[in-house]
Amino acid sequence: MHSSISSSEPLKATVSGRARTGDYWSWSARTIVCLALFCAGLEGLTRFGFSHISRIEARISQDHKTALAIRRSDRPTVLLIGNSLMLEGIDYPRLGKALEGQAHAVRFPIEQTQYLDWYYGLRRLFDEGSQPDMVVLCMSAEHLITSRIRGDYSAYYLFRLADIPEIRREIHYDLTKTSSLVLSHFSLFYAGRSSLRNFVLVRTDPAYAEMLQRLAAPKAHFPPDQEIERIAAARLADLRQLCSSHGARFAFLLAPGFGPGEAPLRVAGRRSNTEVLVPIHLNELGRDKFRDGFHLNSAGAQMFTGKVAELL
Repeated sequence: MHSSISSSEPLKATVSGRARTGDYWSWSARTIVCLALFCAGLEGLTRFGFSHISRIEARISQDHKTALAIRRSDRPTVLLIGNSLMLEGIDYPRLGKALEGQAHAVRFPIEQTQYLDWYYGLRRLFDEGSQPDMVVLCMSAEHLITSRIRGDYSAYYLFRLADIPEIRREIHYDLTKTSSLVLSHFSLFYAGRSSLRNFVLVRTDPAYAEMLQRLAAPKAHFPPDQEIERIAAARLADLRQLCSSHGARFAFLLAPGFGPGEAPLRVAGRRSNTEVLVPIHLNELGRDKFRDGFHLNSAGAQMFTGKVAELL
């Protein structure tokens, strides 16, 4: 009798252990499902709501769709890309009216972007079906030669997944930052988390947000003219060849501003057989035409837009 009871105890322990293991996997599966549903809901809410509460996100999202929808037609289409220098420097409605009947202008600027953002961004736009007749990249000389990117936000709107390993090597990202780019490629919530945080901060404490933006803004750095010329020539050639391979002309539009860079950029344009448009020379406009010493104000934008329309 004692032997029979003893032999049943290991059996009960085994059954109990299996039950606990089953409960563990069941709990884990439910947790994973709940987490997946939460993430999907958060992503869906971000994609639906972000553009409704943020004027900047709404503009970028709409401009992105418009750029992707460009197709060849009887009237040439000029795709204007760049950063905030283009966004604030060109009066888009006025440019459209100036080109009316001759060409159709489509803009797609994203703030804080630079050369690498748009080189890989053009790759993706062409790959996804955009067919502009001409591409005009507008930024400063410093933005053309730097090797920075906007980061996660560009991964969502501008980078192809297949290009991320190449981008990683280009800017020497570690595995943590690279995995962040991969995740951002698929998730607007993750890619736009900094923008969301800044949006909330601007609404709650605009003075503090403005101070943080000033502190975070990188200082302009210009190497010697020969180095500017070397880097710019190679990059302009890459952009021209990329556009040419998809049947589009390319031109670089130098935004008005202060400092060096114009002369070596012109030389780089000639060396790379690339159009470099300089409607207004650097250091030509007074400070009264800039709202912050960097971006044109309304009066400056009117002058710049008129000259850009003549060149185009």
